[in-house]
Amino acid sequence: GAHPSLSSSQSSSAVSPCPSVAALDAPQIRPVPKHFERPSTSSVQHLTPRLRGGSAAPPPGGANDAQSPQKLAESFVHFYYHTFDTNRAALASLYTQQSLLTFEGEQHVGAQAIIQKLASLRFQQVVHKIITMDVQPASPNGSGLIVFVCGDLMVNGGNTPLKFSQIFQLVPQPQGNNWYIQNDIFRLNYG
Repeated sequence: GAHPSLSSSQSSSAVSPCPSVAALDAPQIRPVPKHFERPSTSSVQHLTPRLRGGSAAPPPGGANDAQSPQKLAESFVHFYYHTFDTNRAALASLYTQQSLLTFEGEQHVGAQAIIQKLASLRFQQVVHKIITMDVQPASPNGSGLIVFVCGDLMVNGGNTPLKFSQIFQLVPQPQGNNWYIQNDIFRLNYG
């Protein structure tokens, strides 16, 4: 079937050569957000997006839709990119000391190193536009999710979108109801 779209409008501007990844390398700091809680069951049929502190994320299509891995992934993706666009440093709560980010082939281990990399990117303003998102259970027992995102990003008010792909492995923490990003792989798409 067709890929689910999280954005109702698609860019119609002509694609021109993308600037190098160096164009993506400057800090921006604002308040730290809350992140998602894991439901008490490990079954993927019962996944519910929840923010730390116990408040449920609004169900986008009714109560039953909010239970699906797709809706959990949509809530996560919306939260992640909104936070990235407004306050990159606030993403620290989504990573642990064992989390791994591969950014354009360069690896960063642990929340501090990951946020340091994201904060060092040289643009002041960024807007992500999600084009497609796919989600799968990360294991047969449903104890995690793999989320694959493709989209456009606009930096520093530019008119030419940069195409990107990003993969997240979301894992429930052993205690409590929180999810975290175990693995995060980011690439710009050239060509």
